[in-house]
Formats: sequence, structure tokens, C-alpha cells
Amino acid sequence: MRCKNCKDKFEPKTFLQKYCFKDECIRVFVEKNKEKVWKEKVKKHKQGEKETWLKLARVTCHTYIRLRDKDKGCISCEKPLQPKNTDAGHMWSSGNHSYLRYNEFNINGQCSRPCNKDKAGDINNYRINFIKRYSQELLDELDQQAKKEKRYSIDDLKEIIEYFKKKTNELKLY
Repeated sequence: MRCKNCKDKFEPKTFLQKYCFKDECIRVFVEKNKEKVWKEKVKKHKQGEKETWLKLARVTCHTYIRLRDKDKGCISCEKPLQPKNTDAGHMWSSGNHSYLRYNEFNINGQCSRPCNKDKAGDINNYRINFIKRYSQELLDELDQQAKKEKRYSIDDLKEIIEYFKKKTNELKLY
């Protein structure tokens, strides 16, 4: 095998070894690996930062939805919502339909148990009561938007957080 740096022939100790044992070749190998490790660390940090913003946006959005719908009843079963048993239930799941992840109409107050967790959102009743609460036209519009994909930047998430903080504060005033 030939060294990736000096191109001399050498006998590798393992099948992964690409550099010979000359000082210069070892130095080049270490430098390349430092750069690679650094890039991976930066990438992980940026991913972690975005995950933090996604979580904060979700929490802020769901806090608003729970407060907005506290007196409306569950979107699926129409029973009164209990403070310790309330979820912000999505008609179109946020994992598969990212465009609607923070859409106020796609998210409604829902019984955590049984409607959201035990009945997987009880989507049939959710859709029937959605039409009663809003309209068939709005349901059709959401169904169309569900086909779109959206990748949120950190700036997008910051705007979403500010938007829902403002809406939550407005509700608290009344």
C-alpha cells in the first residue's frame, strides 16, 4: 500500500491505516483528523442549538394552545378539558407534516387520556368537531397544506416563539 501523504510504499498494521510512520506523515494525519473532529463538533453543536430552539418553540406554542382552548372542551370528545389532562393535539402530526407544526388551527386542546394518547388523537372525531368549531373550508385548506414540507431555521423558530409569547400574554390580560 502507498502512503496518502508521501506516496511511499509501506506495510499497514491494520486495513484502515492510510499513512506510513514517518514523522511528517503522522503529523499530516493528526492535522487532518483534528480538522475532521472539529467540523463534527461544530455540526453537533449547531444541531443541538437548533433542537433547543425547536423544543422552546413547541413548548411556547403548546402553552398558548392550552390556554386558548381551556374553556372550549376537547376537540375530539367535546368533554371539558382538565388542567392536568390536557394536550395540544395535532390533527396533522408535527413529525410527518412539518409545514403545519406551528399552525394554530392544526393544534387544538385535547384530552391527554384517552383521546390523544390512547386513541392516537381520535382523528375521526377530531375532524368532525374541527368542522363544527371552524369550517369545512379551513379543514380543506389544512389538508392541502399538510402536503407541504418546511425546514425551520433558528430565526424562524425565534419568530414563532415571539409570536406565541405575545398571543399568550394577550390571553392572560383578559
